[in-house]
Amino acid sequence: MVSITDAGEMYSTYQIEQNDREILKSKEKLNEQQIETILNNCKENNWEGGMRELKSRTDNKDIIQKFKAFKVAQLSTGIY
Repeated sequence: MVSITDAGEMYSTYQIEQNDREILKSKEKLNEQQIETILNNCKENNWEGGMRELKSRTDNKDIIQKFKAFKVAQLSTGIY
């Protein structure tokens, strides 16, 4: 588990390239369903209410820090 230290620096990115999918499969041992879950949760509009909007994240830092966050993998296009 990782800590959210600056909620304003959280942003979504879901431009995972094919080679990143292969890294998730081989190095991180994730199956296609797990990868699709990650892709779904990488989109801000799918985050929980207080996490969706940047203003809400920055205005409610104490609440955001209570969320659990997990680093799944570090890829060429970012950390998931």
